[in-house]
Amino acid sequence: MLSKKKLGFFFIALLCLLMAANYFLDNKISLFLKKTNVLTLNALQENFSPFWQFVNDFKKLSNYEIKNEIAYLRNENFLLKNQINDLKIYEKENQELKELLTLKTNSQQDHIFSKIISYDPQNQFLSLVVDKGEAAGVKSGSPVIAFQKEQRFLVGFVLLAGEETSLIQTLFHKDTQIAVTIGGSQAKGILRGKNYFQESLVIEFIDINLTNLINQPVFTSGLGQKYPADILIGKSTKTIKKNYGLFQQVEVLPYSDFFKIKYVLILKK
Repeated sequence: MLSKKKLGFFFIALLCLLMAANYFLDNKISLFLKKTNVLTLNALQENFSPFWQFVNDFKKLSNYEIKNEIAYLRNENFLLKNQINDLKIYEKENQELKELLTLKTNSQQDHIFSKIISYDPQNQFLSLVVDKGEAAGVKSGSPVIAFQKEQRFLVGFVLLAGEETSLIQTLFHKDTQIAVTIGGSQAKGILRGKNYFQESLVIEFIDINLTNLINQPVFTSGLGQKYPADILIGKSTKTIKKNYGLFQQVEVLPYSDFFKIKYVLILKK
């Protein structure tokens, strides 16, 4: 049996051995990890070097270069907007040319082609001025029509013919009176303006017993011989009946958009 002195010496020797082994193993493990880290970093550096190069190049861009790039993009945007505006102008010109072609080919009556050059700014579109007058054969009282969407419609009549220009009184004027029919029915009456541009017109003297007068096209009837028959005016929208009398009224929404009219035909009498 070992003495206490020998047993103590044994434990001290064992402890020293364990410490030496631990030191040796730690060095080996650290060396292994260091080698592994070096290999990993090398691999990452090889794979991501283009990315880091891009980042470094971006950082090197000066404020001056960035401002130049922004200015270039703004200029490109400005040029594109101008091109879009040019295309819109060309589209508008093509539409006007189409309107001119329609005017010249769709009218089967003798007419004088004319361009609207002005209107009364205080009574918008109650009257118009066109660039043709007596020198071109225009006569007072002549009907005036136009075309939109290949549909002819009534504008008004020549109130006064000058030498080179003429004054047109439109169907919106309160003094305008037009004999009309409603749809395919026998409803006949007299259409008047209200002196307000683009508001509903009114047909008076419609037989109070007539029905089915709403959402019907309204045409000139040809009675009175001032306007040819079957020229479109608009669409009926409402009937007005009073508690007394033999007649009812019908409101009419004009077909024409006078803001888009540039050319008219003055029909020869």
